[in-house]
Amino acid sequence: MTSQSKAVAVLLSLTLAIVATFRISSATAQTRTTTTADTSQLITTSTAIVMSAGATTEAGAVHVPVCPKTTRFMVTNLHANPSPFESSDDLLGLGKWQASVHVLQLSVNGSFSPQLTVFGSGAQHVSASIPGGQPINVNNDNISVRLLSGEAAAPIQFILHITGYCGTAFVNSGLA
Repeated sequence: MTSQSKAVAVLLSLTLAIVATFRISSATAQTRTTTTADTSQLITTSTAIVMSAGATTEAGAVHVPVCPKTTRFMVTNLHANPSPFESSDDLLGLGKWQASVHVLQLSVNGSFSPQLTVFGSGAQHVSASIPGGQPINVNNDNISVRLLSGEAAAPIQFILHITGYCGTAFVNSGLA
C-alpha cells in the first residue's frame, strides 16, 4: 500500500468517526448523557429586581454570557430570595411570592416559553433546577417576580441567581 493510499484510508476512517459523532449528538437526537450539565462548566449570573410599593409584578433581565456558535446559555438552576430594600421591616408583611426565569422549549415548528419558577413565602430562600438545562429566552425581560398575596407595602428587592452552561439545546420534534 502506498503512503498516499494509507493517508486516504486514515482520512476516510476519521471522516466516518466525525459523521458518527454528529449523528449521535445532533440536537434532535440527544440522549440523557448529551444534555447533562458538566459542573466544571457551570456559570452563575445574578441580578436584583426591585418591587415598587403598590406593585404586584416586576420584570427584568439577567445578563448571560455569550456562548460559542451553535450553543446557547442553558439554564439549570434558579435561586431567589427577597432582601430588604431600605429596612428589614420591609419583609415583615411579605406574603407568598414567585420568581421565574423564562426558558424556551424548542421544537421543529418554533418554540414556547415555559418558566422555571420558584415559590416562596416571606423572607425565604428558594431554588429549583432542571438538570439538563433549557435555553434562556434572550428577550429583554427574561425574569419576573410576582407577589401572590397582594401589593407590596414598601419597596422590596429580590435577588435572583441563575446558573447554567453553554450547550446544545434539545429540539423536540413532537410539538405542533
